[in-house]
Amino acid sequence: RAGPPPRRRLRPGARTRARCAGGGGEAMTYSRLCGAAVRRRQRAGFGAVLAAPGGEDGGVEDVGSGQGGTTPPLAATVELHGPARVPITHAEAYSLHYVLAGHGTAVACRGGLDADDQAPCDDPTLSPLQPGDSVLFPPGAAHVIRPDAEVGSIATLAIVLPAGAGGLTEAREYATGWAQKERVGELTEADVRLLLGIDADDDVDSQGDDEAGDDGAGGGTASGEAALLKRGLAELVSFKPPNGDRNRIALVYDGSTQELPFTFALEIFQPGHRTPPHMHAKSHELFFILKGDGEAYCEGSERVAVAPGDLVIMPPGRLHGIDAGAAEPLFCLEL
Repeated sequence: RAGPPPRRRLRPGARTRARCAGGGGEAMTYSRLCGAAVRRRQRAGFGAVLAAPGGEDGGVEDVGSGQGGTTPPLAATVELHGPARVPITHAEAYSLHYVLAGHGTAVACRGGLDADDQAPCDDPTLSPLQPGDSVLFPPGAAHVIRPDAEVGSIATLAIVLPAGAGGLTEAREYATGWAQKERVGELTEADVRLLLGIDADDDVDSQGDDEAGDDGAGGGTASGEAALLKRGLAELVSFKPPNGDRNRIALVYDGSTQELPFTFALEIFQPGHRTPPHMHAKSHELFFILKGDGEAYCEGSERVAVAPGDLVIMPPGRLHGIDAGAAEPLFCLEL
């Protein structure tokens, strides 16, 4: 058979012994999976750059709202936030951070930067952060993440999501409130398809559970009402999806109930799980592996092994899936 696609080594980022919340972190090299971005591990330490579709690389220290003067549909980096970091604002993009290692504070304000650019405003919103926490900064919010220690850093997986990018607004079309935060139960096939943003044109019932309430499992407030939305692991509740009796999904941010243009979740696949091939007509799908190993596949490409610290971005319109290895559960972030 044909050999693997050619690889090129990425510009290395800062190295540290930090470990991901729920798994290890290692630097990675870049390869192609039917237009997706995939990372393969390499013994080079944690903190390598994660690429956006199209091969554009972002910096570890500076995510920016785009690389090379443009804003890609989906950009992700591993960032090390030091004490001297200054606030930034994405006028038309969401900034999502998942804390991999270290402790710190998220600082944000709906207004602009102050005179010396060292704080978002005179009375910012503050939220403590620890490994496993997620924090979302909506468009227009000046924000910065600072470590607790005067020397050191806090490491996050940072994802920039332009609010108006094609395919990233699907979730808003299905704001039906399919689950209540205080209720833990099973998801129907229609619930999951609603979450994944499958169009009504695909002959899918997207009405969800008849018992659905107004408050989604994602919790929190609508994106337009706060300078930041923070979720900790202890706040999350898990659900059993219909694709496996022992699999679990815990929604961090639910686009169908929070007026957000995406869904972000922690997902656990039990050993040996096989995901049926599926596609999202208009949306990208991102997986970041926290613990365990498995294989990712996409239409027209060979299967690629994935392990802790690996990132996979699946493009719209391609059949794809991710399978768990036989030895242990596969823990991942899914967007």
